[in-house]
Amino acid sequence: RRRKEEEEEEDDDQEEEVEAPAQGLVAATMKGTLSVGEGRLWWAGKWAVSEAAFEREATSKFKYGGPAVEDDSVLESPPESSGWNGYFMNPADEGEVAKVREKGLVLKFDASADDADVFLVSGDGTNDLGSFTLVGHYDVADRSLNLDKMYSRLDDDDDDDRLDEDAIDDDYGEELAGLKEEQDMPIEELAKRYALYADDPPPKKAKT
Repeated sequence: RRRKEEEEEEDDDQEEEVEAPAQGLVAATMKGTLSVGEGRLWWAGKWAVSEAAFEREATSKFKYGGPAVEDDSVLESPPESSGWNGYFMNPADEGEVAKVREKGLVLKFDASADDADVFLVSGDGTNDLGSFTLVGHYDVADRSLNLDKMYSRLDDDDDDDRLDEDAIDDDYGEELAGLKEEQDMPIEELAKRYALYADDPPPKKAKT
C-alpha cells in the first residue's frame, strides 16, 4: 500500500511539471483585429489552445503594439515586415493568470494572389517557452488577423537584437519604461522576473 501511495505521489508530481510544447505543435490559435491608435498599429484579441476551446469560450487575452504609422491607410495595406512587442495572459494553477511578454516578434504580410483583400501572414519570435513560428491570414474587410502559433525548439539565446523600439503597448502603464531596461537583458533574467506561474517561479541559475 505504501508503494502504491508513493507511485500516486510521483504521478501527481509529473502532472504538475511544465513542459515546453512538442516540436511543430500548434500550441495556440490567436484571433484578433488590427487597429490604429495613438499613431501606432495594434493587434489585440483572444487565444485558445484549439478551435474547440474557442467554442466553449476557454480563451485568454493578448495584445501587441506594432510599428508607428501615420494614418488608418495602413489597415488597407500593412507593412511587409515589422516588429511587435506585447503580451498574452496565460492561465496557471488554481485560477491564477500570468502575463507572458514577447518582445521582438516579427510579422510579415504578403498579398494573396487569389484575393486582393487577404494577406498571408507569417512570423516568428521567442518567449520563455522557446522559439515559435506564426502562420495565418489578415482580412482587410473586417480587419481580422488570425494566426496559429507553433513552437519549434527551446532557445535560451538572447534574440532581442530584433527589437523594434517603437513597438510598445499602452496597457503596460508604468511598465513601459521597463521594456527598454529589459531590451538587453538575457532571457534567463527575464524568466526570473516574469515567471510563467506566479506560485512557482523558476529556480535561480546556479553560479559556476
